[in-house]
Amino acid sequence: MNKMEEISSILIEKTDFLRQMGYNNRVEKSDVWNFTLSYLASDKELAIEFEIDYRDLDLFVLVTILENGELPSGYYMHKGKKVRVHLEKLFESGKIKAGDWKGIRRIRRELKEPNVHKIITLINAYCILLKEAINEIQQLKGE
Repeated sequence: MNKMEEISSILIEKTDFLRQMGYNNRVEKSDVWNFTLSYLASDKELAIEFEIDYRDLDLFVLVTILENGELPSGYYMHKGKKVRVHLEKLFESGKIKAGDWKGIRRIRRELKEPNVHKIITLINAYCILLKEAINEIQQLKGE
């Protein structure tokens, strides 16, 4: 198993808790430079998406508004509406208050060098943060 496959497998394993929280449709997309893991909750019309950038060895988490139970075709915008927002932006704007989101910033500041340890540390931190904030995230539809 190469490094990219190993990171993707760790992400899938660590984030599987989202299935018990109603995000039971999982979609994986992979190419040479990125891996995206999306957990969809059609009844909530939301998805939690994890995007690994293999070039920079970084991880991003986005909250996505679904369109008819499916991922929207646009990235940030779709049909003139914002459909994806980075999790940190939701905290910065005050839309989500639960959880220590500043821990993610500390990790990024302390682990500047792109490496596997940084990605795994971010995966663990995001999982903790999502567990703390999931109830507030699920109230965001349409915001």
